[in-house]
Amino acid sequence: MGRPVSDKLPIVHGLEEKYARNLYDNLRSGLKSVGLDAQISIGGAGVHWDCSISAIERSSVVHCFALPEGRPEYLTSFRLQGEEMATARTASSTGASEAILCWLEGSDLTALYQRFTFVDDCRRRLASIRDRVIEFAPCLRTALSYSTGAPDFFTSGFARRPVRQRFLSMVRTRHPTFYVIGTSAPYSRFRPTTC
Repeated sequence: MGRPVSDKLPIVHGLEEKYARNLYDNLRSGLKSVGLDAQISIGGAGVHWDCSISAIERSSVVHCFALPEGRPEYLTSFRLQGEEMATARTASSTGASEAILCWLEGSDLTALYQRFTFVDDCRRRLASIRDRVIEFAPCLRTALSYSTGAPDFFTSGFARRPVRQRFLSMVRTRHPTFYVIGTSAPYSRFRPTTC
């Protein structure tokens, strides 16, 4: 996080700062309306702006971006006792702030998933593919591996001799592209339409 800044900056220098201030204002007014006692801060410089908010053992950090077409993107982490439990990407500061407030008020991940489709979207799409493959071939259940990396990088795979297939997803858009990599099959990619 960059240097802390005052609420009273006279000039907004870039879109990232504008988006961060908009989110900060939404979070502050949301905190007042629900009566939640939380610490909130905004910080940044140049194109690196974020908001942090915490209440007791729950917290969120939101990195605010300006996409090439000029629209906002809010990359949010939902943390419990410092451990990241979920992530989200959305263009809506209202959606991001509502999801954060629900999290801080004690909602579990299931409740967040039901109300905010953008929370853990990539992870849930990949899990849907995994579940469909297991439904089709139950014997693969024991061969499953699943891991997470950076907020938008999840891998899942099935290892069986002599064939090893690995599903790899990297999301930066509303419609993720999934890659299937196998030793016995050529590299392929697809975009799911019904995940």
